[in-house]
Amino acid sequence: MSTNALLLEIGCEELPARFIPPALEALKKLAETRLAKEALAHGAINTYGTPRRLALVVEDLAARQEDRIREVMGPPKRAAFDQDGNPTKAATGFAAGQGVTVEALQIRATEKGEYVAAVVEEKGVAATERLPFILSDMVTSLPFPKSMRWGSGSLRFARPLHWILALYGGETVHFEVDGLKSGNITRGHRFLSPGAWQVRDHKSYVPFHETNFVIVEPEERKRRIRKQCDELAASVGGRVLHDEGLLDTVANLVEYPTAVMGKFEQSYLALPRELLITVMKGHQKYFAVEDKTGNLLPCFITISNSRPENSPNIAAGNERVIRARLEDARFYFNEDRSQRLASRLDKLKSVNYQEKLGSVYDKVMRFERIALAIAPKIAPSIAPDDVGRACRLAKADLTTGVVYEFPELQGYMGMTYAFADGERENVACAVDEHYMPRFSGDDVPPSDLGAVVSLADKIDSVAAFFSVGLIPTGSEDPFALRRQTLGVISILDSKGYGIAVEELVDDAVKALSETLSTPDGLSASIMTFMAQRLSGMLETEGVRYDEAAAALSDGVGRVTDLRLRVSAVRKLRESAGFIELVTAAKRVHNILSKIDNAGDPDESAFVADAERALHNAAVDLERRVTAENPMPVHELVAPVNAFFDAVLVMDKDENIRRNRLALLAKVKAVFKRVADFSRIVE
Repeated sequence: MSTNALLLEIGCEELPARFIPPALEALKKLAETRLAKEALAHGAINTYGTPRRLALVVEDLAARQEDRIREVMGPPKRAAFDQDGNPTKAATGFAAGQGVTVEALQIRATEKGEYVAAVVEEKGVAATERLPFILSDMVTSLPFPKSMRWGSGSLRFARPLHWILALYGGETVHFEVDGLKSGNITRGHRFLSPGAWQVRDHKSYVPFHETNFVIVEPEERKRRIRKQCDELAASVGGRVLHDEGLLDTVANLVEYPTAVMGKFEQSYLALPRELLITVMKGHQKYFAVEDKTGNLLPCFITISNSRPENSPNIAAGNERVIRARLEDARFYFNEDRSQRLASRLDKLKSVNYQEKLGSVYDKVMRFERIALAIAPKIAPSIAPDDVGRACRLAKADLTTGVVYEFPELQGYMGMTYAFADGERENVACAVDEHYMPRFSGDDVPPSDLGAVVSLADKIDSVAAFFSVGLIPTGSEDPFALRRQTLGVISILDSKGYGIAVEELVDDAVKALSETLSTPDGLSASIMTFMAQRLSGMLETEGVRYDEAAAALSDGVGRVTDLRLRVSAVRKLRESAGFIELVTAAKRVHNILSKIDNAGDPDESAFVADAERALHNAAVDLERRVTAENPMPVHELVAPVNAFFDAVLVMDKDENIRRNRLALLAKVKAVFKRVADFSRIVE
């Protein structure tokens, strides 16, 4: 079958940088889906994108659709044919609608009974007949975080469209989108090559654009930016602070990247390092430069959308802008330093946390109580005074000018001001550390004091919002409670603290109840939520869902112990006789499923030898079986099976029955020293 390449380019006003990567991914998926639906075979699909264009190249696209045979289900047989087997109007109408004769209809047995079916043969048509519909649908179906309409048109797109280039085998694919007709014309760089240019085929697309000052491949733009930045930094004896997020952004802000170095006054280096970097990165999208010892240099690198010969003018303009930004930062910093951080605590009373939960000051008082309760349990060497001091300073920087202007610096600025005020090192560091981990995969607080304050802050957030019914649902989680919960779990897991999650939650609910009314079952509700997060975390690590459920069946407990239980189940699963072990455990579990409290067995009341043997095995194994040493639990299988073979548990004699149930409860407890094997899917 003959093939040709398909080229589509959608030209528009400048797109926001963050729109481009997901739009290119969506464009590729749309192409794959639509071409598969149309039975058009193809080769590799590549996408290209700049702020002014989204493009797609499909290699080796078939010239014709594949012939297809599809089966269409029709009415029930009883409705399609009468008692004598003659076709009814339902049958003739269905056959006519599918383009087949009544005699060609077939009968298919389904779960709902017998139905009439038509087998329809579809001959493939030329790709050129279908491509106008496919491409126009792809253009109008592209999703964006925000879309707009413009003029009198009805199309919704991220930005106004200016041109559509569509070629198949070098020939134009003609279609129209909201009055804009496709063609074989593209445009170069808005300022450096603004004319309209004809494109011959897909092979010339990338090199043609480069001659017109457009680098259409995002990865190539990033490669050039890295290289140019490294060269500029080396020219002043420094190195670039590479930031992948910033690199992704600036690469999608320009079509023809040129790195430009600018400078600022040495005196601004007296400002905190992260403040300087944030001013450069956050406001201006500049890369910072440091010397070989890690000290910032008084210069920056910006990425222009112009030729290198324009760099001096661009540098001068950016230097004027950064000077004003840095002067603002210095003003706020000096204003903040005019009062001690501790004096700002009362100002938090006027900072609203949540309508039903009071101010940030109220929150600080709550998580201070939690921190003071948990610190002796996980890090008894920490002085209570340090715990209280760190909690009271933790949110104080929210009232500072710098944090108001740069919210991403909260914690860091608090730590900076605390050090300047002469606070103890561990207290100052805890102010910054208590926000950690800030995102999935981030580091946990390195110090115990930072970890204590972080745990207290995060678990208070979860408990507080749950108490007023603001619980995450579906994909909605406006208060980031899932992230806060995973942060708690991550700290307990990484630091190996020996506190049960249930105890941590109870401490949070107790602190909350001292100032606010709390609903019944609050702790249980929070624990269910946390167990779900833990189960999801384990599954992302490759743990089977039933293994996670088996380890979590009796609650979370200590995260370190949970890890041991999961490991034990996985180890047992790989051992010989695992299915027999699970079967035995389930027999015990099932007979006790409706028994709340079976009590303790009475050895003197045993009647059969199988009872005594099972009891002896349980007594022996409860001393030896642990999550760290799970293998001996296999030794329960034989006496459990022998017990069920030899006796009737639900004996008519109430005393015998009660004692046997108590014995099985003891056996169940031995199994559950490892996990709840009844949750295992064999």
